[in-house]
Amino acid sequence: MFLAISSDRMINCLMRKKRGLSNFLFKDVNIMALLF
Repeated sequence: MFLAISSDRMINCLMRKKRGLSNFLFKDVNIMALLF
């Protein structure tokens, strides 16, 4: 039970980091598009 909960939290954390990273990259691309 504990392992399942901890793995769930790790997956959620990874998903949040991935989403944050993709949002960061997306903003970078938008800024570059505005520059060009």
